[in-house]
Amino acid sequence: MVVGQLFNMLIIIQARMGSSRLPGKILKEVCGMPSIIYQINRIKIIANNKIRLVVATTTNSQDDVLCDLLQKNKVSFFRGSENDVLKRFLDCAKLYEANYITRINADCPLICPEIIDKTVKKIMSNKSIDYASTILDETFPLGMHVECFKTSVLEDISKTKLTLEDREHVTPGIYRNKKYSLCSIRNNQNKSNFRLTVDFAIDLEVVNEIASSFKDNTYNCNDIVEFLENNPEIAMKNLELIKKQKL
Repeated sequence: MVVGQLFNMLIIIQARMGSSRLPGKILKEVCGMPSIIYQINRIKIIANNKIRLVVATTTNSQDDVLCDLLQKNKVSFFRGSENDVLKRFLDCAKLYEANYITRINADCPLICPEIIDKTVKKIMSNKSIDYASTILDETFPLGMHVECFKTSVLEDISKTKLTLEDREHVTPGIYRNKKYSLCSIRNNQNKSNFRLTVDFAIDLEVVNEIASSFKDNTYNCNDIVEFLENNPEIAMKNLELIKKQKL
């Protein structure tokens, strides 16, 4: 895969300050830095200036503080619709003239660069694939979800009748439509019983215990799973919160 091809891919991190369960969670600290910056630093391990990255947030004034942080850290950002997230993604992709989108949720600071890399390479190595994702068969821990899809497909579904919920979650109109070619990215073993996303204060505590156990931020999903299996008392802390997450 050549650099020119990768430039057609845009990693979009979906982020906003509003959260009813844990307000401002994307700025809560993970290992002494804002959660979203920790996440971006992990993603940059594979992006390495070859894949463009942008944070897509809202035009709501409460997200000004997020944009200030991103600007300070020289991270590109886009501001769009707060509730119509599909439109936000499509407008962002068009602005950056991206043919492909990788969708990441800012709630997932421990996202594994290797999983992103695998998903990106899968869709870009086969032009017949419209959508590649880890969410079709949930075998990775909650908080490791990655979606890659063609911008043209997102534009197609934007013109169809979708529910408000479908537009909020961006991609259901793709993977529920039989006309599109889907590719499921699966883990070697089902580890979906672990929760690594941040929705509640206890999630943040678990994430910090995991992150602080490693010397740097280059650890992968397998390293995290091994740590949790060796430290079940940590994994148990947010076990009752495990549920299907709609990206």
